[in-house]
Amino acid sequence: MTRFVAMLVVLVACSSESEEGTATSTGTGGSGGGQPVERVIVFDASGEVRSLDFDLAIAADASLGTPVANVRYAAGTLYVVHPDRIALFDPASLEARGAIELPDANARDIVVMDESTAYVTQFDDTAIARIDLASRTISAEIELGSFADGNGLPDMNTMARCGSQLFVQLQRRERQASEQPVIAIVDTNTSEVQSIALEGPTPDYDMHPDCEAGRLFVVEPVPVMIGGGGIEELDIAALQSLGFFLSDADAGGETGGFLFTAPGEGWLIIHTEFGSGPSSHLGRFPGTPAALWDTFQRVDRIAFDALSGELFFPDPCTDCVHPAGLVAFDAMSGELLTETPVDVGFPPTGVVVAR
Repeated sequence: MTRFVAMLVVLVACSSESEEGTATSTGTGGSGGGQPVERVIVFDASGEVRSLDFDLAIAADASLGTPVANVRYAAGTLYVVHPDRIALFDPASLEARGAIELPDANARDIVVMDESTAYVTQFDDTAIARIDLASRTISAEIELGSFADGNGLPDMNTMARCGSQLFVQLQRRERQASEQPVIAIVDTNTSEVQSIALEGPTPDYDMHPDCEAGRLFVVEPVPVMIGGGGIEELDIAALQSLGFFLSDADAGGETGGFLFTAPGEGWLIIHTEFGSGPSSHLGRFPGTPAALWDTFQRVDRIAFDALSGELFFPDPCTDCVHPAGLVAFDAMSGELLTETPVDVGFPPTGVVVAR
């Protein structure tokens, strides 16, 4: 089996109800003291954590015991987004580094701007929370209530950034027929808010900006039997949509999570649902993606490590011809680097590279 350049951390499902969580380590040291961090974070909706060393042996584990909405990495810290808080971890040792408490927020995502500031989307609120990372408290809020739909909320979801610009998905799930979901553009220096109305349906999953070109790419998934979704391209400066960069028709199914590995080129998850239920097919674009990996579970997250050139796909299927685990490809050639999925002990569904 090919060894990865990156070490692996795996967050997977567990049945523990503990709020505290526990961590053990069989490795040496952590990521403090200026040591470089090399991890791939793989997770499920409810958090058991595994850390694998360069030989793909488990070096550390932790039990979070509470639902996980998202996982992000920034500047040596792992941020695990729970509905009521953001838990911080050392990504090497999995030792807890405290938490940002956000009761009643229903947090969905976090973007760390610098060593002192982060922003968190609050699905059950009308404002983005600005976080003081030193005190781990809300220092300010940026109001997005003008985009609220029928339930009085804008339904904010995931984020992306270019410099001081923050892009926020506003799903507006209970909008009127004449209304559209939007991407809010927040100037974090001035708190000014602009927006781009989407031509397609409800946005979801991670967005990917091309900051140099001034473009933002947004997935808008629609069930395959309905159609009409795809990856929409937005002109950030002009505040307008340029239409679909890749439509469901182009993809041959419902578009899911995607990423770029080079300008105009990347990897995409396509969903279909026939007979036995949902399935996910991993392929490359441009062109109609030919499936390089298939699983009979819904998966919407992939990750690319630019340094090693590896593409990671978490496969949670326990009823497939292959076992559940983590799959790796050479992102440029499409070569499968793992003969079988790397067994992590649980079925993972999400992945993030931590470097």
